[in-house]
Amino acid sequence: ADRTQVTLRAEPSDHAEGVGVVTRINQGVHVLETLDNGWSLIECYSSSFHNSEVKRWNQLVQGYVETKYLKVVEPQQEYGIVIDKLTQRMYVFKEGKLFSTLLVSTGLTNAKQPYNETRSGEFFLTSPVGAFASGNLTCAMAIRFNSGDLLHEVPYSTNADGTKNYGYEEPDLGTKASHGCIRVQRRKNPEGLNMSWLWNN
Repeated sequence: ADRTQVTLRAEPSDHAEGVGVVTRINQGVHVLETLDNGWSLIECYSSSFHNSEVKRWNQLVQGYVETKYLKVVEPQQEYGIVIDKLTQRMYVFKEGKLFSTLLVSTGLTNAKQPYNETRSGEFFLTSPVGAFASGNLTCAMAIRFNSGDLLHEVPYSTNADGTKNYGYEEPDLGTKASHGCIRVQRRKNPEGLNMSWLWNN
């Protein structure tokens, strides 16, 4: 369910043109108008991926969804995270005040893969995944924040003796380098934060 997406429509009808895509469980949206016919007009950044019905990568869109899909959720107030894709930094807030900063790597686009850009918008971190493989790399402590994007530790490969080798991906932290996921530093910063801290908190 955490990967299920809904198409935003140009008009309040299942048959209307698609204008964007929203991830159902994790993505926050701005409700502009609730209609009497069971539809609502919302605004959000489109969460389109390479195989999405609507190819509007990271565009701010307005469209209609069935009101039954909308749910008011109160986020927990202790911690919040802002990812700055320009500076490639994660800003961790505690009780509304800046608490710490971590290095990240977000999506690196190219002419053939504009959908590699990490999705913009507001998201809830509600879907812990754990470790997963990406080719010959392992991405530990992954938390899904969108259909195809996860927040996880910088990937590592496994040496012949079973030890972890971060040498290939770790030097790229602080620059765009992923396929859309947010890679987070594994080494503790001066405040003692890293991906392991985020996973535990």
